[in-house]
Amino acid sequence: MNSKDTRLLNRREFSGLCVALSSFVTSSGASALASYTSMVNWDGSENDYGVSPLMPNDGKWSHHTYFSNIRGRKIGFVLRVPQQYLDNPNQRFPVLYMCKGGHTDPGSPGENIIFETFGNQAWINGPMVDWVDPATGQDRPVIYVHPNGSGIAKWVDAKKGSGCLGDQQGMYPMAAMPEFIAHIDANWRTVNHQKARAIIGGSGGGVGCARAAFLYPELFCAAYIFFPACDDFTTTTVHCPNGEECPNLINTCAGDGAYWDNLTLQHLVVTRRDAILAAGTRFKMSVGVQDPLYTDGWVPNFFNQIIDEGLSNDGVDLMPGGHTDTLALTPEIGWPFSQFDQSVIAAAHPP
Repeated sequence: MNSKDTRLLNRREFSGLCVALSSFVTSSGASALASYTSMVNWDGSENDYGVSPLMPNDGKWSHHTYFSNIRGRKIGFVLRVPQQYLDNPNQRFPVLYMCKGGHTDPGSPGENIIFETFGNQAWINGPMVDWVDPATGQDRPVIYVHPNGSGIAKWVDAKKGSGCLGDQQGMYPMAAMPEFIAHIDANWRTVNHQKARAIIGGSGGGVGCARAAFLYPELFCAAYIFFPACDDFTTTTVHCPNGEECPNLINTCAGDGAYWDNLTLQHLVVTRRDAILAAGTRFKMSVGVQDPLYTDGWVPNFFNQIIDEGLSNDGVDLMPGGHTDTLALTPEIGWPFSQFDQSVIAAAHPP
């Protein structure tokens, strides 16, 4: 496990401070990972759901599908239970959701991206995710869920009724989020409470993570947003002549720039402010200091909005490296886990 000398930043400090990484240990299993292309379609359609051969056969990881009434089709997801879940059949656990980022066009890994090599490591391998609590040497007692958000549109719902491609294919990952969470709570031993549920995500998934927390703060006590790709507005994306994201974004919002702009994080952090404050959802961010999202000001400006709106937060960790460098890609379960209300979890286990 890597150790990281980070500092939480306030607005005044944000633009001027960089953290150093004191050590980094590469996972011994990383070199054995092979390339794998899942047949999960970008829109979550039913055909050829694949279970990645890279999934560990340890009884903790599993792949599932459920039928979404909102999206009108089966949706895939990957789930990990801690060792304690297997050992204690009556115990209930908090849940951590992770929104995937990266490119998820047809034929891409979909929810199986958790097992892919990205930044020279797979998400499942340390130090990418700290499944084990270094203080105890045991699994953090939390259920981890990795849904398929569909497409490259950064977890934005297609404009319903527009007839655009995303609309035709039921691409409504945000509208379906409460339904999906209800499915998880009904089928696994979860602590079904906002104070025992958090969400994380990076890049496009960082945008999805923040968007979910903004739209449904009553569902999440905390959101850890790492290097969010919050650089999309009508002028830069929807009507841009070039750029890899433009076609799918057009297929999401049917060319309606106002529809897209109203769903940007920069807009939602203002319009959803009162609901977020009422729910008490807490935020934390991280970004690499060589990431254009940092150097071009996107992440600093967005985080300053969080501060300006008075939202509860634990600052930003500045990491070495750029957008896809391993050291900047470290989603720490430890922070969101620390935000769970242990009294709520304890109350789920009456004597």
